[in-house]
Amino acid sequence: GERVLDTEITDGERYAVWLVVDNAADTYRVHVAVAGGDPVPARGPDGDTEFAFRTAGEADLRTFLLLNDADEPPSGDTHLDNIHLAPDADSTANPAPEYAEVVDFDAYEATALDGQDGWRADADVRVVADPTGPDPRQVVEMTGDGLAADRAVPEIADGATGTLFFRVHRDADLDTSLGLTEVAAPGGFDDMRAPANVQNS
Repeated sequence: GERVLDTEITDGERYAVWLVVDNAADTYRVHVAVAGGDPVPARGPDGDTEFAFRTAGEADLRTFLLLNDADEPPSGDTHLDNIHLAPDADSTANPAPEYAEVVDFDAYEATALDGQDGWRADADVRVVADPTGPDPRQVVEMTGDGLAADRAVPEIADGATGTLFFRVHRDADLDTSLGLTEVAAPGGFDDMRAPANVQNS
């Protein structure tokens, strides 16, 4: 199920998020930093900083998954940028250039995400100009409930510890999940293993 963490998210801010994933113990930690700030560990209601996978298993985590909750219509947009993955490192350092892969969307066409660079996505998931500017960057935008996008990434092998990094921005209330799964073609939240959730608040 979902876990309420103590990290406050402010509309209009751009955040860096690190998921340090222990694929031997089936646990993960979440660190969050506001733009230009230092990463701070997210904590659960009991002060814990390590969280169990939604579903335990023995499998390589090979797919990045982005979802808007079908039951919580958002009042704003989700923007995703700068996906990095280090499949065998426990790190909250600035990921460039040490991580295995970078997806920054700047070379993508400013149109529907589906079919670009290995992405599967609903038609309303699009590549747009970064609203946090002023640099001429591009991000992925999700507007509406029940939307999903996924893409293969360098796998965190079963038994290994790796780090997923991404940047995310929202401009109003929403319920979005971003994280990793072992499922090559995930069908929804039930397939998510190690998620970070941006909740309506």
